[in-house]
Amino acid sequence: MKKISLVFLFIFSITSGFSQDDKKNILKLNPLGIIFGSGNFSYERAIGSKSSFEINSSFGIYTYREIKYTSFGIGAGYRYYLSELKTAPKGFHLGLGSGLVFGNARLNPIYGELDNAITGYIVNGTFGHQWIFKNSLSIDIGAGAQYVKYNFKDKEGIFFGEAYSGVLPALILSFGYAF
Repeated sequence: MKKISLVFLFIFSITSGFSQDDKKNILKLNPLGIIFGSGNFSYERAIGSKSSFEINSSFGIYTYREIKYTSFGIGAGYRYYLSELKTAPKGFHLGLGSGLVFGNARLNPIYGELDNAITGYIVNGTFGHQWIFKNSLSIDIGAGAQYVKYNFKDKEGIFFGEAYSGVLPALILSFGYAF
């Protein structure tokens, strides 16, 4: 009888935890990147009443004239939520993040094909707002700045140049499911 009572108590504690109105997890998709040939999927978890941690993955496919670019990336970030009336992950937020990018750039010039490995990193800072509706839909919008640095290496592994280094805008438009 004790075992059955403990099992019911355990099940009740789990289900009552899931029935809370505060949703602590969000799976998100950023459709803004699709316009530019990339995609971003992320998972955000509230780690306190005012903060959250986010991990993300990204991919990119871009072709322009003779250049074909493919990439994938991983990243992580921290958000601090500013609202006094709401708890993370809802409301206005400040965020810091970083990520690594790996990829390939293939150039097909007149004299032969050039195949280059791309490696790089990104560091960003953002400001935004996230809503979570009763049906668990989440919308996250924001903007900020990011420092990006990419390097090229040829097939033999010889480093031959910096592909890009500089500051770019960081835009946030994500739709997700909160649970």
